[in-house]
Amino acid sequence: MLSEPEQQRVLEAVLEWAKYHPAPDLPMLQMGQVAERLGLGRQLTPREIAFHLERRTEVGQHLITLIDSVTDSVPVDEVVRDLVSYRRG
Repeated sequence: MLSEPEQQRVLEAVLEWAKYHPAPDLPMLQMGQVAERLGLGRQLTPREIAFHLERRTEVGQHLITLIDSVTDSVPVDEVVRDLVSYRRG
């Protein structure tokens, strides 16, 4: 599981990513039944992803679990670097 400092780094990167994303309100992440059960529909936009991570909602916790599974094969530093590359891109 991601440590608290790693979660904070990812959160900061996601917030920056959502801020500079060229289409922050375009649905892009398929969340399925978790989001739909909470009345969010099946897809989340970059802004919604950032919102749920920042507020540590149930959806945000599922997103952390998803990110944690990615970091099994991709280092946290690389995930963070890829997210903040939108600012430079």
